[in-house]
Amino acid sequence: MIHLRTRLQLLLSNQNPLSKRQKMDEASLEALMEEARISHDAEARFFQVLLNSVVYVHAPLSDDHPRLRLLTFPHPNGFMALPFFTSLRKAQVAAGTAARILATTGRELFAGSNGATFMVNPNDGGAVIYPEEIQSLLDTGFVSRVEKSCVESERQVYVSSPADVPEWFIDALRATCTALEMIKSGFLLEVGETPNETSRGLVIILGVSPDNAERAARAIALCLQRGGKLDSFNRPLDITTFDPAGNPPEWMGADGLRFYPTLS
Repeated sequence: MIHLRTRLQLLLSNQNPLSKRQKMDEASLEALMEEARISHDAEARFFQVLLNSVVYVHAPLSDDHPRLRLLTFPHPNGFMALPFFTSLRKAQVAAGTAARILATTGRELFAGSNGATFMVNPNDGGAVIYPEEIQSLLDTGFVSRVEKSCVESERQVYVSSPADVPEWFIDALRATCTALEMIKSGFLLEVGETPNETSRGLVIILGVSPDNAERAARAIALCLQRGGKLDSFNRPLDITTFDPAGNPPEWMGADGLRFYPTLS
């Protein structure tokens, strides 16, 4: 369970707390969320609008704890997630008779649940929002752009030590790894499709447990994109992870720049 610092409104099953105008807003929010599945611009608008929109969460039916607690669930990736819903109907379907439904704004929910990992509309396969992304949204409204892909077939690439990497880039990587204790090591490589390719991309390789891999990668992406410096970097950038319980990937060889932890 998550302790909440802000006051939420309890909704009874026979109440309709939404005015006609708010119902229209709810429908618009739902439509924007669907658009956000295929458009990063829509995704950024959705999360920014979400801050001032009504959302719904679950609380225990009976709880004598002095502070309000919200229900969480174990996500398949191995972490506890706090579900919230963009419509009362979806919250009711998910709760059944096992939970109370509370209403608040996205901003109040996020600000009052410091350090929580959220999932919007989990029954519909909604997005996971990690603590670093929540804080960025609250502080500046910035939403990073991340595209997740899976390499299903092997392809040959040529790796080498990174060159012409600005100091701010390495500093940002180290700062994020230091802030996230889950990241045990970090390496940087140049990659290209041919040995003499002039426009070579970069790969960040993070040593992090599988259940924290996505959070770590997205925190790195957020740190690098925030402030706009990466817009002028003009180099392809990928992030991959490996389990620190084992060895770094063999394809990395001895060419990787170890940027974290720094060697004294």
